[in-house]
Amino acid sequence: MTAQRKTRVLGECLVIAATLAMWWPATASAVHLTGRIISVGFPSTDPHGRDHGLCHYKLGRWTPVRVDLTNTDGDLFSGWLEVRQPDRDGDLVVARQQISIRDSRHYFLYVPAARNVRDVPFNVRVVSTEGSLIPLFTASNERIVELTPEDQIIPVDARTLVILDISAGGLNHLRDLTKETTSDRDLIVARCAPSELPDLVAGLEMVDVIVWDAADPSASEMDLGQREALIEWVRRGGRLVLGVSTNWDIVSRSAFGEMLPARLSEPTTTTSPKALSPHACDLLFGSEEPATSTLLSPLKLCSIKRENLLPDAESVIPFETPELSNEENILAASRPYGRGRVVLVAAEIQELLKAG
Repeated sequence: MTAQRKTRVLGECLVIAATLAMWWPATASAVHLTGRIISVGFPSTDPHGRDHGLCHYKLGRWTPVRVDLTNTDGDLFSGWLEVRQPDRDGDLVVARQQISIRDSRHYFLYVPAARNVRDVPFNVRVVSTEGSLIPLFTASNERIVELTPEDQIIPVDARTLVILDISAGGLNHLRDLTKETTSDRDLIVARCAPSELPDLVAGLEMVDVIVWDAADPSASEMDLGQREALIEWVRRGGRLVLGVSTNWDIVSRSAFGEMLPARLSEPTTTTSPKALSPHACDLLFGSEEPATSTLLSPLKLCSIKRENLLPDAESVIPFETPELSNEENILAASRPYGRGRVVLVAAEIQELLKAG
């Protein structure tokens, strides 16, 4: 072989090696992964401060564990993310998620949990495709074996009513429910953004009611997996409350439009309590005929009449009665969806509370 041919063959080998290096997963010894557990279950918003900075999971229910990982090595790493928890019978359940990461990504793990986290605190580890444990690093470059939750995690009884608020900016008035409830069930109001919702329905099993004010199901707020998980959760028995006015068209054209109890039209802005039903005025002002002739702030309101309701839907505000007039404005309507239910409020709840 001539020197020129040897040089060309060597060059071709180098090109092939460089190409493989770009796409082949990094070895366990070379990878440098930093990470943290963002949440376990859902964070609480208790107004008394007792649960500030706490996460809750429900005993015996599937629990979402949200993890942030960053590959600072730059090469593609493929392996497994896993968390271990005992189930109701005490058997150890290992939840695993296959990962392939070159930069930064969020991952969800779903595991049933039935014991106190002091025994098994939802620690997360990374395993290579060959089964070896991959070392991890904290933000301060401290080498660790596994990730541990940063927030305190509190188990709640399976009978506890969990309301999840996914409204933009949060619907602060929901916090008052924890003080005013007269039910014999404990109540927790949790909070997350739509973009932080689990991408599998199992991650929502611990939630009883989801409130989504100023609902925006566009791709910028949640991905396809999160939308499908939320819809399937309702179908399996969840209760979804939607506050809709400005985004009426986005909601109507989305997959959630098929779930609504009424077909929406463009909202109008009103400053008069007369645009509301007597029942709605009673809720907002404490009187069916409020003394004021002007709302405290303008209200965008979608017009819903009885004739706009779907056959299986009913009025909630005002209450559904045989005397309900076809001309009376309906502020909230409800409709079954699978084993669950969708409640539509024909205004943004935050604006409604400011107006009254």
